[in-house]
Amino acid sequence: MDERWAQEVQSAATFPLPFRVLFLLSSGVLAWATNLHGLHLYGVDGPNILRLDRSTLPLLGLNRVARAHRPIYRLFLHCAAWTLSIWFIYRYLTLRHVEHVDVFKYLPAVGALGLMVGLVCPFDVLELREREKFLSCVFFSSFSP
Repeated sequence: MDERWAQEVQSAATFPLPFRVLFLLSSGVLAWATNLHGLHLYGVDGPNILRLDRSTLPLLGLNRVARAHRPIYRLFLHCAAWTLSIWFIYRYLTLRHVEHVDVFKYLPAVGALGLMVGLVCPFDVLELREREKFLSCVFFSSFSP
């Protein structure tokens, strides 16, 4: 029982819960981009079906629709790079010692806070249009008819 408990503590110290959530969030963005890319490869107009860009989509034609997944892949790269860099810093500072985890427990929170601030940032950085589409789908999809 003690050996299993030590393994669980070591696992939690190596890969804490906030980093698990951040990696799942980044994986979700990757899955969203892959879904749009797959729909494009099968000839389905995914952004139009999902009503992602209702006002400008008919004016832009198929060229914009063909590239709808590329900015989301870039958004994934930004999310993954941020998460991995904070995690590597955390791993380097804790050096797999459980005693150091308590000293650097603020790093997962800083990583999560930085990603959330980047997600809701009102400035035109980190693929603003795609972040706005993502937030509108997440928060307002249940309210629209």
